[in-house]
Amino acid sequence: MMKKFLYVFLLFIPLSAYAGTYRVNKTGLLLQTKHLKNGNIQFDIYNPRNSGKNSLAQGVAKLKSGDSEIDTDEETGVGYSVDEYIHDKNQCFISIRLDVEKGKKGSLKTSCPKQNELRHLNLPILKIK
Repeated sequence: MMKKFLYVFLLFIPLSAYAGTYRVNKTGLLLQTKHLKNGNIQFDIYNPRNSGKNSLAQGVAKLKSGDSEIDTDEETGVGYSVDEYIHDKNQCFISIRLDVEKGKKGSLKTSCPKQNELRHLNLPILKIK
């Protein structure tokens, strides 16, 4: 019984740790995430400089199956484990990679030919709230 409790506890702690708002480096864009009960995330990418909160892309990104992957922190050069979430609809591919341990960083990769601000991004993200 204790093993089952520990497993459930360890499984859900990281998921709740990094829900929030992230700043996409070099763009001014913001990414909001919310974890869903099925392990996927709901996301919204928007530009706060535009009047109101007009979304550039929003939807549900599915947790990529398999093992966690490793990203490298650009400033320190140290690797960290990430979970990758994929959204691929309407000719727009979005990959959101979030730090498994602390949830304070990750990366955003997009390929959305019909949207200038999301055409080809591959940038780090940092949690701001």
